[in-house]
Amino acid sequence: LGAVTLYSAVWCGYCRQAKAYLASHGIAYREVDVESPSGAADFARAGGGRGIPLLVASGQQIRGYSQASYDALFGR
Repeated sequence: LGAVTLYSAVWCGYCRQAKAYLASHGIAYREVDVESPSGAADFARAGGGRGIPLLVASGQQIRGYSQASYDALFGR
């Protein structure tokens, strides 16, 4: 599937749901905290915008969290 990156923040409930999904399906990912200066810059390069979590995998982006869209991306 290639590298999976999740842009998130500690206060974000949907981010916690996204992390729980990835963990429960054994999907390795890199987490980027958009609140840190380097994370904010990384997030901006990835497309930024207003919505988190932002999941980037296989050249696709999913903004927000929906189990159905994660299932579709990861072929569950």
